[in-house]
Amino acid sequence: MIVCYDILFLLVIALAAGFDIKTRRIPNAISFGTIFPVIGKACAKISEHSGNAERIKWLCIDMAGGLAVALLLTGIPFLVNRSVGGGDVKLSSLGGLYSGTEGSLTVLATAFLLCAAAALAMMAVRKRRIGAMPLAPFILLGTIQFLLFAYLP
Repeated sequence: MIVCYDILFLLVIALAAGFDIKTRRIPNAISFGTIFPVIGKACAKISEHSGNAERIKWLCIDMAGGLAVALLLTGIPFLVNRSVGGGDVKLSSLGGLYSGTEGSLTVLATAFLLCAAAALAMMAVRKRRIGAMPLAPFILLGTIQFLLFAYLP
């Protein structure tokens, strides 16, 4: 059942990535659309562990940690010099709720590294500085990488 929420989450992020590439904006309806798989996965995990208050407590702590990590890693650059867009902050924050603390670190580290590598490659090819790059496609790649490794034995 949780795999369905993973697929839905990936589809919403893919839609956000498409908008980010095309318009350099992520509409609020899409950013906040990720709340549905977040709620669905949380409800599925809670029902899976019903009766075990300790597991549910750690699930909530993990989700809160994921949100905190995502807000720190994307919110600070947004507030300081607007190097990350507001849509990216909302998308990664809800992604942090979805993937938890470890997942949020994995997704955002992968996203930032891939974005930096792509920016360096573009600067090497164009021989000039680039103005802005969409972050949502790299968040999508980081999420795919995290989910693939989450299901490996």
